[in-house]
Amino acid sequence: MELVDRAEPARAQWNYCDSDEARTQHLSQALKDRLLDETERGQYNVSDDFP
Repeated sequence: MELVDRAEPARAQWNYCDSDEARTQHLSQALKDRLLDETERGQYNVSDDFP
C-alpha cells in the first residue's frame, strides 16, 4: 500500500506523515509556496473537541 500511496497521493492517509516534507512531497512548488508556515498555522488552531 505504501507504493500505491506514493504513486497516488489522493489515496494517502495523512496521519502517517511525520513532517511537512512528507505530507507535501507530491505537491508542485507553486502549491508549496502557498502553504502557511508553522507559525502562521498556529494562529488558526483547529479544535480537537469532537462530539
